Amino acid sequence: MADAPEGWEKQDVSAFSLLLVLAILPLGLALLIALLASLGGWRKGENYVPGQAWRGDPEWFGGPRKGVEAAEESDQRLLGTGETGGSSGTW
Repeated sequence: MADAPEGWEKQDVSAFSLLLVLAILPLGLALLIALLASLGGWRKGENYVPGQAWRGDPEWFGGPRKGVEAAEESDQRLLGTGETGGSSGTW
């Protein structure tokens, strides 16, 4: 049942063709993507040397939009209302 249909011709695939499709092309594509991704930093000349102080601004991904001070204010506001949350919370 798993045999090829009768109308199909049997094609022999060389080992090089198999290696090309399964290994060389994906690795080449991955190297090209890595090269393109790193070109931006190379063009700007930004280099980080270990032991040197980091000069970038701190980032808080997913943090409050108005900064850390806004997070502290909102926490105090919620604590004063008596509302709780979480798995054991009651409303």
